Parts: sequence; structure tokens; C-alpha cells
Amino acid sequence: MNVTVEILLYTQFNPNDLKDMFDAAESLTNDSDSVHVYELDSKKGRIFAEFTIDNAAQRTVVDKIAQKFKTYISNYDDISISFPKEAFKSVKATKLSNTGMTKKQGKYLSFIHYYTKLNKTPPAESDFQKYFNVSPPSVHSMILKLEEKGFISRIPNSPRSIKLLLKRSEIPDLD
Repeated sequence: MNVTVEILLYTQFNPNDLKDMFDAAESLTNDSDSVHVYELDSKKGRIFAEFTIDNAAQRTVVDKIAQKFKTYISNYDDISISFPKEAFKSVKATKLSNTGMTKKQGKYLSFIHYYTKLNKTPPAESDFQKYFNVSPPSVHSMILKLEEKGFISRIPNSPRSIKLLLKRSEIPDLD
């Protein structure tokens, strides 16, 4: 399976960051030639790692990535890990199961799950805004809708307080 991971640095870019990323990605693959690490814009601190990983359940892959990146990246506490937008485009179906969840709501819930798993903290509304390229009112409206439907809970006016109320099996997987 081909994997692309985006790392957002909250500290100043350091050339060693690329080496750390490469080492982490290389530790996850049996095909070292498949590893490509590059910076898109060092001023914004965006680094991408592309590599192949043996087929496995997605939750296993995400756990492996989080574990290896934590081991290899020296400033792990100063980064945010996500999957580029393309990975979230393929959440299946318009309505998901009998929960009444729409495809778009499934994408947001999937984003919350994976973002929290990788970063050990829930996303802020600004993270949704950047990832989905939508306005702040759109994000806030979706968060309120997810809360209203009982998919999440949150503490109003408290940053990064979103908590999923669904079982893992109820959250759509990524294709």
C-alpha cells in the first residue's frame, strides 16, 4: 500500500528533520527505494514522506506510523502528522450505515479519529479549516452538527476538546 504522510513543523525547519523523516519512513517499509521525503515549503514547515508499507488494516498502519515517527523524529512533540487530503477523499457511500451519517460527516469523523491517533490531541477547528480548505463558519457548523447528532462531544470555547462518541467500527475507514 502506498502511503503519504504530511508533517507540519511548529519549530524552525532544520535539515535534520528531513533525515529523521526518511529514517522513520524507511523503518516502515521493506522497499527502501520507495521512500521519498521532501519539503514543500520550508518556510511553512511542511514535509512529506511517501513510501510503501505492507498491506495491513488501516488502524494497524496508523499505529505503526505514529510509533515509528515518535521513535525516529527528535522533535516529535513539536510536529503535527496528517495524511494529505487525497487520502480522505474516498470515504465510501453518501449515507453511512444506519447512523444517518453523511459522507461529508464521515470524512470529518475519520479526520478527527486519525488526527487524534497520530498527534495524541484532537484537532482544533483551524486544523479542519486548513485540511478541508473551508471557512471557519463552515467548520464550526459541521462541528455543531456532529455534536447535535451525538457523534462527538466537546467543551464550548475550549480548544481541542472534541471527543469521538462512536466506536472505532462505526467510523468509516479510508480506501
